[in-house]
Order: sequence, then C-alpha cells, then structure tokens
Amino acid sequence: MLKWEVERKPGLAVESLATSSQGIDWENRKIYSISYGAGEIICLMVGIDTLQWNAREVASIGTQVASLAYDPERKIMLGGDYSKGDVYGWNGLKNEFIRFGGGPTDRIHEDAAGYWNPVTKRVGMFGGHGGLKVRNDRWEFDIGKVAWVEMESHDLKKPVWPRGLNTKFYSDPVEPAIYLMGGQGSPLGVGGKEAPGLGGFNGMYHELDDVWRLDLEDGRWTQLLPFGKCGAGRLAILFRLPGRREMVVVLRKTVRMARPDPARAFLLNMDRPGELRELDMEGAWPILARVHGYGIDPRDGRLLVLAEDATYRVTL
Repeated sequence: MLKWEVERKPGLAVESLATSSQGIDWENRKIYSISYGAGEIICLMVGIDTLQWNAREVASIGTQVASLAYDPERKIMLGGDYSKGDVYGWNGLKNEFIRFGGGPTDRIHEDAAGYWNPVTKRVGMFGGHGGLKVRNDRWEFDIGKVAWVEMESHDLKKPVWPRGLNTKFYSDPVEPAIYLMGGQGSPLGVGGKEAPGLGGFNGMYHELDDVWRLDLEDGRWTQLLPFGKCGAGRLAILFRLPGRREMVVVLRKTVRMARPDPARAFLLNMDRPGELRELDMEGAWPILARVHGYGIDPRDGRLLVLAEDATYRVTL
C-alpha cells in the first residue's frame, strides 16, 4: 500500500521550472533547472524543504538551453543548447552561470532525456527531436575534452523506439543503471505517421507508456514494461524500491476519458517484465498533472514527490 501525505500545498506551480529527478541535489537539498523563455536563459534553484526559489536570468546568448542533469562531481546543473550543442553549468549556491563549450548545436536533439552517468562521470542525453523527426541515439559530454561522445548511434532497428519531448530518466539507487519512462515517439522516427494498433497519437507522435532499463556499464537496454499497460500519457513516477527487485509505477490522474480515472499505482517485478500488480493507495489522493522531481529522500527513506499540485511524502 502507498500512503500519501501532503507536506505542502500548493506545490511547485512555477512555469519556468523545467527539470526532473535528474536535477536534484540531495546533499544541499536543492532542485535545479535551466530553461529558456522570452529571449533569456532562466536558472532556478528551489529549496526541497522550503519550496522557496531563487532565479537568475541570463541575457540572451543566441541559444536555447535546456536542463540535462545535475553533476554531483562539480555540484552544478548542466544544460545543453537544444540539448546537444554548447553546454552550460548553473551553480545556484555560488550564483554562477558557466559556458563549457561543445557546440555548435545540430537542432535535432531538442527535448532529449538527460541523465547523469556515475560510471563515466559525465552528463548524457538520449533521443530528442527536430525537423519533424525523433531519435534514439545517446551522447555524453566530456567536460575535460570539451566534446560530445557518441555512446549509441541513431538506429531504427534498435529495440527502444526514437522519442523525445516528455521522456524522463530515473536513476537506480544501487546499481549503475537508469530507467527510461514513456515519452512521445514513433517506430519510424518520423512525425505525422501513425503506427497501426498503437493508441495515444497526437497528430505528430505516439504517447508512449513503456519502461526500459539501461545498464550504464555495458550499454544494454532491457524492456521492463511493453506498450499498452499504463495508458497514453499517464506515466508520472517510476522508482525502484531499495533492496528489492521491484519498482513502483505511478500513473497520473486522467481527465481525457468520459469518466476520469484517478491516479493509480502498481508494483513491477524487474525479473518478470510486463507483470503489474496494483497497489492500494490511502491518504491524500494525488493528481500529478506535472511532476518536477522525485526520489527516495536520504533523510527519512520515504519517497519525496515535488509536483505542481502539492509536495508529497510517500510511504510503502
């Protein structure tokens, strides 16, 4: 059973906060974001416990920088020009905005999913879109060499489909692995082409609800949840239970149906891919229309969810 407790309401209704679980600094209790708006780069630092936020606006530098992931080695949030191009760092504690280089951008990796690789000690990105196409290549940025390193090429024959937009990664708390959840994509990598038998088509791409595990040591992808198990656009939270070979999958409330379906939670056995067992939920019932970040809080071992509607503490 998942027990939801509201820690603070309202939550993080900050329009320019563009981050994910890859933007959390647990040591300093901060969540970081780099986004673009109205011709400026907007750097945000939000206190996890207070939800008080500080912003720094950087005058237009002729680019659109988006968050990739928090670098715990340098203690900065890293962002890329259209995700893959020049890389910038935001140190909120020192109020520093740093340009590392690495461009020029190719503008075909916009809205790529960012991650931190504890094996290579580099920030990375997967997929993205541009020119009415989505991708499934993976790159990592080497700050010392000031260069992007290709980890996997774009290949339509790979098992994981090209995707971008709202794709998110969650880091494994124990093993060198990350988990990819959903996103918008296409088996053909081309926008505007619907695949037969697959729901959730928005006119450009499909709303995907699959889950993948990426082993950061050997680069192997493993599908843990196939399409059609969760429903288009409903994946909101995915985390692994410490010490167990199980994951919790939480779906957001949907209002698209004639009869709205509330938020739901399931247990996914990592050794039996595709099997979902629904979990009962009690306490404050979440909406999770927009989730900025979440993870197991090292202070109390509970899941902390920083959502737009509220901040939650979740106990299993």
